[in-house]
Amino acid sequence: GDELNSVGREVPQNSVDAQYDETKPVIVEFKSFQLEATDFPDHQECLEILDNCELTWKGHNDKCEKFIEQAKDILSQPTISFLRISDFNTKGLEGANSKELGTPWSSLIREAGSSNKGDSSGGSFGIGKSAPAANSKIRTLFYDSLDIRGISSHIGVANIMSFEKDDKITTGVGYYTGDENSRAISGLLGLDPNFERTEPGTDIYISAFNANDSWSEKLLHSILMNFFITIHQKQLVVRIEDVEINYDNLGEF
Repeated sequence: GDELNSVGREVPQNSVDAQYDETKPVIVEFKSFQLEATDFPDHQECLEILDNCELTWKGHNDKCEKFIEQAKDILSQPTISFLRISDFNTKGLEGANSKELGTPWSSLIREAGSSNKGDSSGGSFGIGKSAPAANSKIRTLFYDSLDIRGISSHIGVANIMSFEKDDKITTGVGYYTGDENSRAISGLLGLDPNFERTEPGTDIYISAFNANDSWSEKLLHSILMNFFITIHQKQLVVRIEDVEINYDNLGEF
C-alpha cells in the first residue's frame, strides 16, 4: 500500500545482506533521471505488446484497460522518468552466467517465493524483490550487475499481464533478453547517461517512476525509520539525489 516506503525498506536490506567487505559500509544510491523514449530498450516492441494486451482485455477488465492506456501514454512521451538504485561494496548478482536455481541472480530475476539468504539475513522468502516493480507505472525494471568475479550482465523484466498471442496465452512476465531461456545478456546496459559502474554491485532501473516533488523526502523518512541502527553502526550509507545519510550526520536528520 506504500510503494515508496517499501522500496526504501527492501532494497537497502538486500544490499546490506550482499555486503562484500565487512570492514566498510554498504552504499546505496537513489538517483532519478530522464531517458529519451528512443533509448528505452525495445521501445517499439513494448508498445506492440501493450496493443496485444488492449485487444485481449478490451471490455473484460476495467483495471487492465486503465493500466494499458496509462502505459501506452507513458511510452509515447518524448522522455520517460527513471529511478536508478545502485549499491556499492556488494557482491553483485552472482550466477548471471549460470542455469542454476538459487543463485543470487536467479533468486532475484527468475524465481518467485524464494530467497538464497541465510538465517542471519533480513529477508526470508524473497517477497521484497517485488517492491521496485510496484514503483514502476509500467511494472518494468532493468537490472545491471557487475559481480565480484568480474562478470557483467543485464536483463529487463516486465510484469504486466497475460495476453493472447498466436492462439496461446502468455504468462504475463516478459524478459528483455537475447536468449529464449531468459538468461542475462553479457555486459552492462547503462541506462543512466550520467553514471558508469566500475566496481562490483547492482543497479536497478525503475522505469516510469513517479518522480513527484516529495519522493526524495518520503524516501528519506523510510530510510531513517528502517535503517537508523544500521547507519549508526557504520554498516550503511544512503544517498538520495544529492543528500547523503551516514554515521557522522545521522544526528542532524
